Amino acid sequence: MRQVFSSSRAWGLTTALVILLCHSGGPAQANGVSGTIANGEAKNGTITTAGHDDYTYTAAKGETFFVSLEETGIHDSSFLPQLEVIPPGASMGPWEARPYYTRRQEANAVPGKWTIRVSRMDDDQSSGGSYALKLVAVTGSGGAA
Repeated sequence: MRQVFSSSRAWGLTTALVILLCHSGGPAQANGVSGTIANGEAKNGTITTAGHDDYTYTAAKGETFFVSLEETGIHDSSFLPQLEVIPPGASMGPWEARPYYTRRQEANAVPGKWTIRVSRMDDDQSSGGSYALKLVAVTGSGGAA
């Protein structure tokens, strides 16, 4: 019985840690942010008009990473968040723009510094929109990076 209790307690603590990591927040930033994002990290910000925020992530050879972008706060029907994932050495990359939530996956990514750009597809609007950006990476062997 004692071993079962210890196992369930460890499972509960692990689950709580995962939940905290997935929902970790930080101070909200505004247009023009230029920073970094690490594996398992979340970034919060606000985009208005034609502004954008850039975050860099350095991928290892053979790594796969997932990036998600979601609208936070009170829904603004004129806010269409856009997520662009720019490969090392490029000025543009594939992008997705959807209301509420979007994501991108880069399988077997080229090693180097990637740029994750958050903007709004509807850049003719004057209102602002808040977002949460999250990144998770795994190595080619299937373990956490």
